[in-house]
Amino acid sequence: MALYEKGEHEQAFALVKQGVEAGEIKGEAACRFFLDAAVGKNRVARYEAGRCAAHGIGMGRDAELAFDWYSMAAEQGYVPAMAALGGLFFAGRGIKTDDAEGIRWYRRAAEQGDARSQAVLGVAYEKGLGVEPDREAALKWYARAAAQGNRDAQNVLDDLEKKGLPGDGGAPGPDEGK
Repeated sequence: MALYEKGEHEQAFALVKQGVEAGEIKGEAACRFFLDAAVGKNRVARYEAGRCAAHGIGMGRDAELAFDWYSMAAEQGYVPAMAALGGLFFAGRGIKTDDAEGIRWYRRAAEQGDARSQAVLGVAYEKGLGVEPDREAALKWYARAAAQGNRDAQNVLDDLEKKGLPGDGGAPGPDEGK
């Protein structure tokens, strides 16, 4: 706490984050530290404060507050916060449901290399959620996620190889495409 009192917020946050990752600081205590650091404009702390609010850790569940913290972190370029915002827009937690806005945030995270967001975009393009269905776009996003080890995306690709996407007539037979 002495580092915070001296105004050395980044160093204090780094120590707290290490304590949380090591399991030495948990739950409510961790959230108090994250909130302090979030006020100091640390983008990771803002994301973590959003998680505390979203899950009711150290405070009551507050979807609107989670949205506010995630938004601040996402605007600072923090990729996990971008993905979290995408999820909030799809679910309508703390905000009005807006699939197009959810896609915008997932795309921003996916373009920064977030494998989960890439897989979500694969689903969105496959099923037409917030975007027009697009087989090629779905395959592209699934492939990007799978290349990073996302098992769900790899499983979908494996299934699509066998069955094809809805509306495309299934996978080509052994004599097709020759």
